[in-house]
Amino acid sequence: DREGKFLSKDGETVFGFGRHRGQPLAEVAREAPDYLEWLLGSELPADAAELVERALRAEWSEGGPKGSADQSV
Repeated sequence: DREGKFLSKDGETVFGFGRHRGQPLAEVAREAPDYLEWLLGSELPADAAELVERALRAEWSEGGPKGSADQSV
């Protein structure tokens, strides 16, 4: 995302902020989906919100969201 809320690290999309900083987004989606739902209710940038929504729907492949061709998320 453009604001750096999520980063690419070792082929995974990870949090770049908050209490889950450094944790893979897919892992947080599995273990704390309520946190991601809460994030969606905040003023999250549209591109970051899309990543969160996709993670909640488990639309992930190895290394990031399905259909993601580049390393920057």
